[in-house]
Amino acid sequence: MVEQPAGFFSMFVGFVKIIKRHTPRVHGLIKRIHQRSGLPALKRLNGRFTLVAPNLLGTYPTEPHVLKWIDELLGPGDIFLDVGAHYGWMSMVACRSVGPTGKVIAFELAKFRPHAVKIDIEGAELLALQGSSSLLEERRATFIVAIHPSWLPQGQEAAEIFDLFRLHGYRVTASQTERYEGVDFGDYVFAPDRSAIH
Repeated sequence: MVEQPAGFFSMFVGFVKIIKRHTPRVHGLIKRIHQRSGLPALKRLNGRFTLVAPNLLGTYPTEPHVLKWIDELLGPGDIFLDVGAHYGWMSMVACRSVGPTGKVIAFELAKFRPHAVKIDIEGAELLALQGSSSLLEERRATFIVAIHPSWLPQGQEAAEIFDLFRLHGYRVTASQTERYEGVDFGDYVFAPDRSAIH
């Protein structure tokens, strides 16, 4: 993403609108040639002009309020993680906000069919797994999960993680545990049980 001066792009956009209004066939031809060229395209994003991949011209962010929040929350040097990035609109705004000293890490899981997923988020594993139903049910990925019983939120138990996997037809195929703070902290491989009927 490259941000350009608004004056130039405002003038350019005005010119494009005139061509589109008065000579739509010429506009369509120019648009097709441009899309095939692979050159960046002009797009207004969160009130500013931005250069984007030409295949994004016909798509639009569906959550402008989230774009605004990202712009307000982030500053130079910040780090932003975009989980479920879709076309990357939020990440583009984040890049602009964090600048060259910050970092933006984005991925869109819906476009991939992962074979393995590692989850180690200091006690929030159950919450993450509860939100991963498509990976558990449809994609049948193998999971490597760290389970920290004493770090789980109040009211949750490690057994719920094992129960969730069993419910979705998974079994433990490998494990390594270590005693810490009087309980077993462990890393487990949960693989789809091919023999299970569900």
